[in-house]
Amino acid sequence: MGDYTELKRLLSACRAENCDGPREFQKAVDALFEVCSIETIAGLVAENEALRNAASEVLDWTEANHRPPVADRFEHGRMALVRLHALADLHAALGKGGVNDR
Repeated sequence: MGDYTELKRLLSACRAENCDGPREFQKAVDALFEVCSIETIAGLVAENEALRNAASEVLDWTEANHRPPVADRFEHGRMALVRLHALADLHAALGKGGVNDR
């Protein structure tokens, strides 16, 4: 999907605190449902699943490449460093399309 600006605006408009009454709420909900087709929702679900899979793949890859071979020799703070590498790798993977694209 990519750009969620309009979807976020429509979702915000549907919040009760952003509506002056039932009619305004109904108009906001109708506008949201016009945008949220089955294809849009399916795309969001697919994108979410792809991001979850990418995050899991990046964490696995990063831990395999940055974790010391013997867990008992894991110095204090090293796991935080491994996770920082994972975040950097995830950022890179999202920008390039996958871990294997390096």
